[in-house]
Amino acid sequence: MKTRARAIARFSAPKLSIAADVYCPRPHLIACLQALQVHSPMVAVSLRMTSMQGCEARVFDGVCSLAISIADVPELNPDAIERHWLGETSMVTVCAPTHPLAAAPSPVPTDAFSRHVQLVVTDNRPDADKTEVAVVGDRKWHVNDLRTKHDFLRAGLGWGHMPRDLVAGDLTAGTLVAIERHAWHIRPLTFMLSQRCGQRLKKTEVTLRDLLADWDMGSGRGKANSVHQMPGLNPWHSAAASISIQARQLRTHPTPGDKKGKVPTDCGSALGRLFSQFRSTIRPRWCAVAQDPD
Repeated sequence: MKTRARAIARFSAPKLSIAADVYCPRPHLIACLQALQVHSPMVAVSLRMTSMQGCEARVFDGVCSLAISIADVPELNPDAIERHWLGETSMVTVCAPTHPLAAAPSPVPTDAFSRHVQLVVTDNRPDADKTEVAVVGDRKWHVNDLRTKHDFLRAGLGWGHMPRDLVAGDLTAGTLVAIERHAWHIRPLTFMLSQRCGQRLKKTEVTLRDLLADWDMGSGRGKANSVHQMPGLNPWHSAAASISIQARQLRTHPTPGDKKGKVPTDCGSALGRLFSQFRSTIRPRWCAVAQDPD
């Protein structure tokens, strides 16, 4: 029975558990998971979206092996958790067009902000440090997830700071307006990858860690679009991930005039270039490895 149990554990689908702060840029996270799925199609991912110290708490408790946390949030246990820098995302102060601050003379001073309700995402764990970043005044509503804050902002229930990439569509559509601040600078959010000190990561965890470290993933500038530089992947998987991601981008951004459901005219040529690059660079490298007597 023990031998059978070891065999099942050895050949079962790899599992990966990760916690991510609600402010983590979704395009980056999605692009990394797409590349991971190409590399390890059978991997079973458990993703827990949380906020503030909740990310590192999942790692400290052994629920997750990795966590994407915010640098400004105090470390849960510096002796047990180690952090590695990932990247930054810019923030913008917004409110609904019907909110009084939308009609206020620009730039808006700090005391004017303090007279209105500020929507703040906070950790809802009772024993957590109530860290608040870029908060002014005493008029504030606390929510424990970013989607609720987003909905409340569009409903005119208050004002708040949001990741620029998340509200870019609202700013274009006019459902939210950006507020220029007077003498009040807000730094970009810096994200860190947290794990237990000295923890030995599994192969899929190492691959995801390397993918997350490429902060341009999901923006069209990352290594996922290069068949040579996909971190943690062998040449065949790297090429497959590159083709998969670029094909998806081409299908979701058709050229004007293309009919719905029809492959854009530039899709075939772009994929053709990808396959040509694959044949000319990856295959020779693979053949050289296969013929190496060592």
